[in-house]
Amino acid sequence: APQLEWVAQRGPARLLEDILDPNRNVDEAFRTTVVTLVDGRVVSGLRVRDEAADIVLVDAGGREVRVPRASIEELAVTPLSPMPGNMADQVPEDALPDLVAFLRAAAGP
Repeated sequence: APQLEWVAQRGPARLLEDILDPNRNVDEAFRTTVVTLVDGRVVSGLRVRDEAADIVLVDAGGREVRVPRASIEELAVTPLSPMPGNMADQVPEDALPDLVAFLRAAAGP
């Protein structure tokens, strides 16, 4: 599950903005890294660490993926959030205040 500690540091208005327009202010830690391998495959995810011979990503399923540096043809970081951009279509407008309150409560004090 995603880490929600940052939610407690944002006010309700900023959190709502992050939900409805996730690509407006994407923190670098949440930008997707897209790796094209020399064999043509493409791997993407959040870059969690660099090791001597590998970079380590976490894919959309939450699994760690090790990518050997020697197998990388191209590496790019997108400016987009991995969060779906259509949350306004998924959550009824009258439920948004409840969603914001829930997220802030889940983040703790």
